[in-house]
Amino acid sequence: MQEYLSADEAALFLRNARMGGIVTPDQLRSELRHVKQRPAIGRYAVGASVPNWLVERLDPTKQLAHNYTVYPTLDRLDTVLLATMQCANVQLRCVMQLSDPLTKAFLQDALKEGVFTLLFSIENTRQCAVMSVPMEFDEPRTLLGLIQTATRSSAGIAPAMQLTSFSCKPAFGKSLVTGQHVDDVIAVLATTPTVADLELAAGRSSGNANEQRDATLH
Repeated sequence: MQEYLSADEAALFLRNARMGGIVTPDQLRSELRHVKQRPAIGRYAVGASVPNWLVERLDPTKQLAHNYTVYPTLDRLDTVLLATMQCANVQLRCVMQLSDPLTKAFLQDALKEGVFTLLFSIENTRQCAVMSVPMEFDEPRTLLGLIQTATRSSAGIAPAMQLTSFSCKPAFGKSLVTGQHVDDVIAVLATTPTVADLELAAGRSSGNANEQRDATLH
């Protein structure tokens, strides 16, 4: 049976969800060529257009908590990573699927350099902002193994899209700051859809609805 978002859920998704992607080294150098002072960053970055209030409130000079969680797809072929950053009552949640070649390159670089780099285009302006947080994973070798072995799920990027939809809700997941509720959220889907993903989403794939359902998040 087809499921639809309620009006409130759709409004929340439109307000809080953003389509992002991985910024390559050449693109990152080009974007930051005039920036004289910047934090230690990696060669790649997660890029997204975000509202000004997020950039103002997600202040890396203050207490900025961070967490990285992985979820296997149900078919066990792929893995979805949720990277969460929190300052006060606001969270940024970045979702990426490890089979994406650019995601692999980004995460391998992030583990090597020890930083998770973000490049924001501030909506309704011509400004950008760059920030980085420590890339601290409890078992980095485990994550590296997942990156190396991840292959495209039979559901395409539907698992990452599903997790992004969940992540739009402030109540999804716990607060990373003791005694602080999460009131505002931006969820970024940082995985680039392929033509096959778009065909699957449109129902034109040779696969069927059961195949899509059987490969979503476990």
